[in-house]
Amino acid sequence: MIELAALAILSFCNVQPAADISMRDRAFITAKIYSAVDSYFGHLSAVPEFKLEDEFPKLLDKAFAAKGRLEFDLACLEFFGRLKNGHTNFYDPWLFTSNGESMGFTAAFVEDKWIVKSSRVPELKVGDVIKQIDGKPFEEFYESERKYLCASSDRDCRNRFTSSRFLFPREFTLQKDDGMSVRIKSIPYEARIPKKTRGQWLETNRIGYIKVPAFDNATFENDALNLLKEFRSAQSLIIDVRQNGGGNTPSKLINSLMDRPFRMASYTTPQTIAVFRVWGGYADSVEKDSALSKDEDYGAATVQRSLGYGYYYSPPPVVANQPTGFKGRLFILIDRGVFSAGEDFCIPFKDNRRATFIGEATGGSTGQPYWVQCPNGISFRVSTKRDYFPDGSGFEGLGVKPDIEIPLTATAIRNGTDDVLTKAVELAKNGK
Repeated sequence: MIELAALAILSFCNVQPAADISMRDRAFITAKIYSAVDSYFGHLSAVPEFKLEDEFPKLLDKAFAAKGRLEFDLACLEFFGRLKNGHTNFYDPWLFTSNGESMGFTAAFVEDKWIVKSSRVPELKVGDVIKQIDGKPFEEFYESERKYLCASSDRDCRNRFTSSRFLFPREFTLQKDDGMSVRIKSIPYEARIPKKTRGQWLETNRIGYIKVPAFDNATFENDALNLLKEFRSAQSLIIDVRQNGGGNTPSKLINSLMDRPFRMASYTTPQTIAVFRVWGGYADSVEKDSALSKDEDYGAATVQRSLGYGYYYSPPPVVANQPTGFKGRLFILIDRGVFSAGEDFCIPFKDNRRATFIGEATGGSTGQPYWVQCPNGISFRVSTKRDYFPDGSGFEGLGVKPDIEIPLTATAIRNGTDDVLTKAVELAKNGK
């Protein structure tokens, strides 16, 4: 997911990255990072140990001492990694074009093991267990590189790890649990297969199925809405959003599936309007000034501090359901690959119990990122709001939990079975 985003940025900008980052550009980029985090970052409450005034000088030291572009990028990634947020990331497409191409495989951390999930390397089969890399335990290698991953949880870090090609040597040897060794070299990226929303009757006029792979193009939602018209008479409908990385919140689809009032997520966002921040600082000075008692400021200091610091909280309004919404039973399939707008889609159905969720907990990261474009094709984003469930309970780093948990297993990966969909169909047929 990260590498595809980076490559997309490179393609969009048509940039030919320089081999290094000049001192002037390093100063510009790091200054932009400080300004954006200071003004826009909406998740400081989740990282109480992070103090910008302490961490930023460390970034400066490493950024200016860096011997080349790779070290500079890693310094920035390490800084962003400390923010522990999946919507706050640093991107440099150069990492994916100069440090080798694809490794030809991905792996998932399942049942406390690193399991090959996809592979174009003949000696490395789907379902193989990776034990070591160049003689070092693979888990130990992950722990050494984890600081460069930008995510809201350790589970998400693991989910992103083998897509981060630049964290691996250009060539390396994997040792599998059967004792065999596999030499990994860079190979060209595989051509992307266009995604599309698809649907079918699993049981005519009774059970409909719609798979929505993403929400980053209006076509995905529109196609789902058209399929929904076909399945309007279904007794049960299965909506599969597994591996849906998000895009734009699919409000029309949510409305069309609701048979009752609902609420979207609540959120907090920083109060950083300039004059309020100045007043907040003034409030501090008033309370430190022994010549002016608290009684004499008529409460101004308290008000100014509340305006200058902290977060604005937005509770979710109750939205009336559409009279024409789908009336049948609803099942939603989820997994660790559901993020952002994919989770925005799930939250209202979880809150009002409109749907039965089956699978794994979602990734646990959504938000409204503030994007900054920098020299040399580099960019970064900072999440401006921290989402919560409508009742105010925590969401970030936790995700939407299934009602019926069916975790991914090594056996399912190896055999290519879909236990989640099988369970949904079973429940739909039994009327449960």
